[in-house]
Amino acid sequence: MLEYLEDKYGEEFEPLSYAGESWAYSYDKLSAHPKGKEDQIFNIQGCKNKEGKYVCHDNYFYYIIRDEYEQAMSNIVKIYFTDFKLYMLRGEGMYPDRLNYGTKIKDIYKEGEKFNANFNLFVKKSNTKSIGIDKMLIEIAQKRLEQKFIGELSFYNTYDEKYKLINREKWYDSKDKWFEPNISVIVKQDLEVYMFKDNKHIEITN
Repeated sequence: MLEYLEDKYGEEFEPLSYAGESWAYSYDKLSAHPKGKEDQIFNIQGCKNKEGKYVCHDNYFYYIIRDEYEQAMSNIVKIYFTDFKLYMLRGEGMYPDRLNYGTKIKDIYKEGEKFNANFNLFVKKSNTKSIGIDKMLIEIAQKRLEQKFIGELSFYNTYDEKYKLINREKWYDSKDKWFEPNISVIVKQDLEVYMFKDNKHIEITN
């Protein structure tokens, strides 16, 4: 599996943990990080295909594209806010094998392939008092749709005193309340848009 990674990305990787195929999973699992970048942990899965060939898939591309994708999403969000925190999430899913160094955001979407770019967006509650949040999130979704930015944007209307505590690694406390129930707007693979409030589906009306 490490040989697969090094051939694909042209760099060295170090393994962290391995689990073989079992009753729970029909594939082998490995977590790893690039050599010298211990904070960039990702997953690899491997199994035999129908032809009996051992094939692997991974989600390392998240670290390759993260900064560029966050900037592209920020360019949309800053139309509405000057002060916000936006973080792309890695998730557990595997990415299409064609995505690699040199892939541009505009080339990521391909019909029939699965790639979700999911984000958390945090804004101070004091900065949202005079806006219609639902309408704003739908407008953002329409702009994402135009660029085929597939995935979920979770909006957190954050209490001002907690906003400064939020960063990529820590953005909630199970013993404390940092924000109001989140609102999520999903642009799906079929280019349909869905909204959820506190995990309940909300009908989008024009």
